[in-house]
Amino acid sequence: MKPINKNWNNVHILVITIIAFLLRIFMLGNQSLWIDEATIYLQTKVDSVFLVYSKVFGQVGHIGPLFHILNYLFSQLFGYSEWALRMPSAIYGTVSVVLVYKIAEALKNNRVALYSSILMAFSPVHVWYSQEARMYSLWIMLILFTVLLFIKILKAEKFWLWILFTVFASLSIWAFLNSIFVFLSLGLYLLISIKKYKRQLCFYCVCMFIVFASYLPGIMPWLTKGHDSIISTIGSARKTTIFDFLYAFYVFNVGTTFGPSLVTIRALLKQLGATSAAWKILSQYGLLIIPSMLLYGFMFIYSTYKAIINRKIENNLFLLVMLFIPLLIIFGLTVFSNSLTFNIRYILCALPFYIILLSTALERFRKWQRRTILCFMLFFSVFSIFNHYFKAEYSKIDFRSVVKYLNDNMTDNDGAIIIHEGASLLLRYYDQTEKLNQYSIPRQNAFQTASSIADGSNKIFYVRSIRIQMYNQNDIQEIENLLKDNFKFINSVDLAKNIDIKIYERYK
Repeated sequence: MKPINKNWNNVHILVITIIAFLLRIFMLGNQSLWIDEATIYLQTKVDSVFLVYSKVFGQVGHIGPLFHILNYLFSQLFGYSEWALRMPSAIYGTVSVVLVYKIAEALKNNRVALYSSILMAFSPVHVWYSQEARMYSLWIMLILFTVLLFIKILKAEKFWLWILFTVFASLSIWAFLNSIFVFLSLGLYLLISIKKYKRQLCFYCVCMFIVFASYLPGIMPWLTKGHDSIISTIGSARKTTIFDFLYAFYVFNVGTTFGPSLVTIRALLKQLGATSAAWKILSQYGLLIIPSMLLYGFMFIYSTYKAIINRKIENNLFLLVMLFIPLLIIFGLTVFSNSLTFNIRYILCALPFYIILLSTALERFRKWQRRTILCFMLFFSVFSIFNHYFKAEYSKIDFRSVVKYLNDNMTDNDGAIIIHEGASLLLRYYDQTEKLNQYSIPRQNAFQTASSIADGSNKIFYVRSIRIQMYNQNDIQEIENLLKDNFKFINSVDLAKNIDIKIYERYK
């Protein structure tokens, strides 16, 4: 196969990088923050970088302080707007596109590298997390730096490369503790190839000792909290099934904004169960989902099959290990644990290697076939990205509009009952008047809090979002009965997707 001209290849990757950056900054501040992003704001809106460090470490030990520290430094220059909070993630995501190209080029060739960078640039799930003020985009970038250095070490071992590898591996774990699963994958690859890499395995173990030792200041306070406290920082658990594993590949292909929204999927799973929900989704979205899954399913099976039968080619083994080991470990941990939940963002470290594997298969087709398949892939990706930008049903809950509406319409004699997980965090960001936070209903003693608010109010603005899974449903029912018994329903405000505002007035 004729190689791509190097000069043209440089032009291509430059154009792809620019497109990737534009996709990641387009409408960057358009959507409201969600709970986790508001948490980042509160952890970085402090007087010094040392306070950022102390706020993060000891609270959520599986999430390191690196992203928070970098965002704090960025915010000192550009402020704390939605755009400023998310911009670092967009930059990290753009750099990741270039790193995917470099890794694919090192493992395969420049044609596979070009396809990989295109698919990564247009990856809907990667665009999504590159537009979120969370550490996942930074984590992927640092993992890719670490893996690229690892590949260079295997090709030409040099001491300074080991130093750089240790530094970036340490930075990645300071971004997110799930880097451990990538390190296990790299170690497993060296064990499988121990006859060739015995010396490298010894150096690798020393580097890993240094990496984990560097993170002890953060993990020890977290571990000393005890089991219940640790789980409370991770979040509530739901039963993990094979559906979650299959859905992970669906998201890798077309993101979360293609077909049914996450809210729709979770509601159907809760109402109907996995099997009935799957049939319901296919009946409604089959014309979208089936063609895309047939294409991606064929490409994935074909690429995996080709990688397995060519077992003598070490690079294929490396790709398979880097893709499947993190997926299987995290899936296994959540299946056999009663306290951990399988979530797509926890396995994003496998996404770049999945893309490279698909690109490896893409290269095997004839020129017209490659272009046709790539065009279909890009069509599905662009469609999903368009939904992410412009369709309200796929957007984050627009809490910003809710706060503005309440501030504009509530009087001194009015009260509000806001039932939304993490509402107090979002109110501390969006409510500049600081008067609404008293109306945020906590999960504990929800009815008692709502009852005290209702007692002193002539009019109640009842705000209820879809994020109420962690509330006691009996409490919510009692709150609504309280309003029906003591207040007259006046109006319902259609303001934001996935959140309702109902206005009640006390009976005269």
